Amino acid sequence: MGLHFPIERRTDLERGLHAAARERGQRHVEDYVAWLLSTPLSKLQIEELAGHLTIGETYFFRNPEQFTLLEHRVIPELIHQKAKDEKRLRIWCAGCSTGEEPYSVAISLKRALPDLANWKITILATDINGHFLKQAENACYSEWSFRNAPPWLKEGYFRRHNSGHWKLNNAIREMVVFEHLNLAEDPYPSLVNNTSAMDIIFCRNVLIYFDAPHAKRVASGFYRSLLETGWLFVGPTDTFIYQETEFGPAEEEHITCYRRRAPKIKTPLSEVRPHTPHPPPSAPLQVTHADQVGKHALSLYHKGRYEEAIALLLNDLAKLAEKHYATDHDVQNMALLARLYANLGHLKDSLDWCNQAIAHDKVNARYHYLKATILQERGELDKTRETLRRTLFLDQKFIIAQFAMGNVERIAGKNVEAQRHFENALGLLKLHTRNELVPESDGLTAGRLEELVISVLNEMRE
Repeated sequence: MGLHFPIERRTDLERGLHAAARERGQRHVEDYVAWLLSTPLSKLQIEELAGHLTIGETYFFRNPEQFTLLEHRVIPELIHQKAKDEKRLRIWCAGCSTGEEPYSVAISLKRALPDLANWKITILATDINGHFLKQAENACYSEWSFRNAPPWLKEGYFRRHNSGHWKLNNAIREMVVFEHLNLAEDPYPSLVNNTSAMDIIFCRNVLIYFDAPHAKRVASGFYRSLLETGWLFVGPTDTFIYQETEFGPAEEEHITCYRRRAPKIKTPLSEVRPHTPHPPPSAPLQVTHADQVGKHALSLYHKGRYEEAIALLLNDLAKLAEKHYATDHDVQNMALLARLYANLGHLKDSLDWCNQAIAHDKVNARYHYLKATILQERGELDKTRETLRRTLFLDQKFIIAQFAMGNVERIAGKNVEAQRHFENALGLLKLHTRNELVPESDGLTAGRLEELVISVLNEMRE
């Protein structure tokens, strides 16, 4: 989990272990600890333990100066930048606890964006603690969650509920999607778990509980998950973690936030268009130059240097006009361009390059799956389903495509079809070892995906 308990926090560890032991029906914490140390734990068991070791201390509009900045500068600035484009805003609350933070973000967005209905809004809220996520989805809060909250909050966005609790309005509840995610182990940015191309990330008072290597990895993942000049809001005690990262200061006095800054793309997409879909019979079997360019671009991709990778690939693919054919490495580079543009939120360009790759290799299931993920991010679920069907027609053993199809059918309310695809994914996962990486999953292991599938199936059966 990446959690670190120095000597001054050992009492927190002991308290959490006692609670976990009671939940398992064990009277003595020593017996529970002996079991922990002697039994290979599944990820689900580890994350159940996380429910007792992680702290859910939160309330609405905590650190109000950050929400003032969000509502009066950040959101208006993003609206101005994106109003002439696809009108998309993507926000991720990592370590969301019981939901007060992402719902505060949603309310701020509602207040700052008059034509909200005309925008494609994503507010992703993730946590490792399944109990917290269930509470968040229920969206029913006691008075304690409103301490220090602005006076207009309860009357404007909640209704009184049983036992002195307050229930959040459905319009705000539906703006937030809650998902299980382990910051210490799960991959991000990733098209699989929707953590790419974020405009804003909130991760406040989470990384102070991590050891240094995990904290550094998380910070790097956030950097790569943000769009160019995207915003990162952190807790007042988290700032030391980001001092040696690529993030730049947001130049906001006394407000703990950072921004991603990166070079602009120098070569516009319109200047590059691949030509003949298939090489003539006389074309060489391989071209090492395109392969080397692709490897260099992939290395930049993994470092989050998307703009540099795009410029490199565009420059190389511009030479296709001279060659009049595309090699396999050229086509792979087109698909990589599609991924890069998707991570930057340029979904039109991403889809264009993905279609270029498919035009050169129509039976490559990986390219069709990539297209499906882009279409899903664009909110085109019918086209996503159609493209995933084509993907599975080409390769029925494509594990992550089976999982994606299950999710699409579940969103559409087709639970029988969804369950079939999830069970197909489980059957295929049994052919892999737990630590084996699932192809096209952005680094998800077979064991981790298996647990995610089982968790979704259990939720569907409840």
